[in-house]
Amino acid sequence: MVIKDGRFDKNEQKLFKEMFGGEMLDKLTRYLSGIDPNSVKTSVEDNVQKSQKELHSAIPGSYEDELQQIHNQVNTHFTSSHTS
Repeated sequence: MVIKDGRFDKNEQKLFKEMFGGEMLDKLTRYLSGIDPNSVKTSVEDNVQKSQKELHSAIPGSYEDELQQIHNQVNTHFTSSHTS
């Protein structure tokens, strides 16, 4: 995954597109191409934390369940793609 290895390879891009759509993939690739490769991990982590706070504000009652589902989907799609 890009946050672990600093790369967003074609297989990861394909999986991302399947999960979130082509428009989000385009936005992410533009975003990643516009930042210093050495700061990708920090930048992605900062944005994940910001998104988690926004999600919690939007759905405080079911936040934990939703967050767990998101983690499960990401782990299923991305972790298994690197162990195959």
